[in-house]
Amino acid sequence: MSIVSRINNLDLPYKYQANVSFAHNSWFGVGGLCDILFKTGDVKELSEFVSRIPHDIKVLPIGVTSNLLVRDKGFNGIIIKLKFLEMSLIDDYTIKVGSSILDANVAKFAAENGISGFEFLYTIPGTIGGAISMNAGCYNSELSDIFISAIGVNRFSGEMKSFSKNEMGFSYRNSDVKDVIWVSAVLQGDRLKSKKEIYETMDEFHAQRLDSQPKSCKTGGSTFCNPEGHRAWKLIDDVGLRGYRIGGACFSNKHCNFIINDQSAKAQDIIDLIELAEKRVFEKFGIRLHREIVII
Repeated sequence: MSIVSRINNLDLPYKYQANVSFAHNSWFGVGGLCDILFKTGDVKELSEFVSRIPHDIKVLPIGVTSNLLVRDKGFNGIIIKLKFLEMSLIDDYTIKVGSSILDANVAKFAAENGISGFEFLYTIPGTIGGAISMNAGCYNSELSDIFISAIGVNRFSGEMKSFSKNEMGFSYRNSDVKDVIWVSAVLQGDRLKSKKEIYETMDEFHAQRLDSQPKSCKTGGSTFCNPEGHRAWKLIDDVGLRGYRIGGACFSNKHCNFIINDQSAKAQDIIDLIELAEKRVFEKFGIRLHREIVII
């Protein structure tokens, strides 16, 4: 029995869509069909929904999919599009933020309230939920630097739980907590800078990004993590892949740790580029590249 039939037979009291194109719901603009797309911004609804889904059916929570790539054959399971968009001040230094809010919008909210420490988020594509999962960072800062706690829903039981920083097991571009769908987070900065200084730092980061990274095109952000002691873009450049193209995808000439979809790429074109870079870098330098982009 198909996943769509199995879900329909559960007679769930929630609206969802069947056989939805992921290409129309992804940052990269590629990917096949997903069996079920469920959208929610209600914690109780999310908890009840996942608790009723059989454990053998894959469930994938998504935000804006800035580092997610779904294969051309599609995703056999349920994609949950999260819509947790509330944001508020807890005190002069602390913000409660919904997991679906864009990182850049959190940075701007902090700046408007004179809270520093969030500036690096301004240039990170994606949402806070994704930033929690991968401990997103740039410019010598990462999410764990401002993280206090987060609330998540267990994918299998639907149980809601709060996680402290010590429970997260943060490391470079990773956290140890799995099978949890993030709902909200509490983040804390400081007031060591004036509001003017905060905006100046954000503008500086933004200018650096525009100067060094591709813009106005479909790309999934950094393709690989930086290996210890190395820059991923430099390794890719040194094996001759700057600007290298497969089908409708290529490594950017401007920053070759970015892959660009020229509007005609298939997911497989991008995957082939990723695997080619991994192969060439390992053969030449003995270094294994680790992906920031998640392929499913």
